[in-house]
Amino acid sequence: HLENQAYFKALYYFKESEKLHPGYPYVHTNMGYILFKMDDLEGAYEEYRLALEYGSDPEWLSTVAQTLGTMAYQMHDDPTEAIEYLQQSL
Repeated sequence: HLENQAYFKALYYFKESEKLHPGYPYVHTNMGYILFKMDDLEGAYEEYRLALEYGSDPEWLSTVAQTLGTMAYQMHDDPTEAIEYLQQSL
């Protein structure tokens, strides 16, 4: 239970940070990770998608795209969507 409380607290602060710096991709990646750890997979997927949309560092975006590709395949059972994200990671 302490771990969940820490995730809720961290998520709160990242949401506050996003209000101060809208479109900052690293905030969305961190929120995606926290939501993933909290078993909110759809929420995590959306945050990673926003991170990919707002990001500009090609190396970092490659990692985010790989994560989205894996999630698309495992969560949505959608190989086409997964391939699209994985191709972005190249």
